[in-house]
Amino acid sequence: MAGCSDKINLKMKKECCISNTIWYSKFKESNGKKCILIYGFYVHPEMRGQGIGRKLITVALDEIKQKYPGFPIKAEVKPFDKGGLNYKQLKKFYSKYGIKILKRRNHGKQTQGN
Repeated sequence: MAGCSDKINLKMKKECCISNTIWYSKFKESNGKKCILIYGFYVHPEMRGQGIGRKLITVALDEIKQKYPGFPIKAEVKPFDKGGLNYKQLKKFYSKYGIKILKRRNHGKQTQGN
């Protein structure tokens, strides 16, 4: 990935601080076009189902659009993610925010998600 990575954390109090995080970076696709790639999205298992993901993506998109106006935003999604949402659920989630997904194959190459 080109450029430096940025990270957004949301701390939610329970008995201790639990971190919910999105990582993103400038990225150059195989066709030479630049975009912002969300390549890590983590909501702590104890915090899932409480709207934290929606809040986190909203904060991230606001920051990304301010820092990189006009850049398309895409997300890298692993076909199988233990404990997280499946590919179909992630595609539906990201599409609500106008984010296209890149499906990461097991050997690390990205392809456009269907």
